[in-house]
Amino acid sequence: MTTLNNMVDDPRVTVRRGGQPAASGKCVVYWMQRSQRAVDNAALDLAVSVGNAMGKPVVVFLAPVPFYPGANQRNISFLAEGVSDIAEGLARRGIGFCFRSYPEHSLLKFCEQARPAMVVGDENPLREPEEWRKRVADRLRIPFWTVDADVIVPSRLLGKEHFGARTIRPRLLKLLPKFLKPSENVEAHVAWAASPSLRSQNWKDDFPRDWTLDRTVSVVNTWRGGTTEAMRRLREFVRNGVAAYGHSRNRPETDAQAGFPPTFTSVI
Repeated sequence: MTTLNNMVDDPRVTVRRGGQPAASGKCVVYWMQRSQRAVDNAALDLAVSVGNAMGKPVVVFLAPVPFYPGANQRNISFLAEGVSDIAEGLARRGIGFCFRSYPEHSLLKFCEQARPAMVVGDENPLREPEEWRKRVADRLRIPFWTVDADVIVPSRLLGKEHFGARTIRPRLLKLLPKFLKPSENVEAHVAWAASPSLRSQNWKDDFPRDWTLDRTVSVVNTWRGGTTEAMRRLREFVRNGVAAYGHSRNRPETDAQAGFPPTFTSVI
């Protein structure tokens, strides 16, 4: 399929399991892990583009788990606060959403039920999530692609491992004009209609309440998860903080820059 051949040439894309999509497949599945957002998400855009090219709907599978290294009450609560934004954003684009938290978190089981033509995921270079992706590639019998969705310039174009801005900055500046563009936020041409067998958990429930977590790291009430809050903070930074960034970026006690907790989602 020519369109898919063009997509696979994108330097963001890694083909973890090749081959032709299953002609009898009912949909395209996007396994959402690291890139937990329904907008400005290159992995999601690619999944939708694949679905549109094949005339099939797209469904996002998100499955939080408690046993990711470093999981605690604070970062799991941060994750949970953002799920409603994801669901609403997907619905606006005609994309399906299935949320299943531990212990119903298996991607492979979901794929057995959904019968996708192919699976798209996002990249995560950390060791344990990378192992999950390798196991998925070994066990699936349909194509599985992952997309480097959390950087502007695809990581594979940076060449060797860099240890300082002195060597990486020239490469980034050279490539920025090609990649610094607005996301397409592609809409699905075929709307998702879930069958009764593809049960989705109600994410508004307190799904982590019975999990074994480090609860000594409590929720920080001055931070809230989700795309809506992230965009509000971005607008505030652009309006009030960016002018001071140059001389305040190395002062963590200021608002010149902000870090966000990691995300903790499904194994296979």
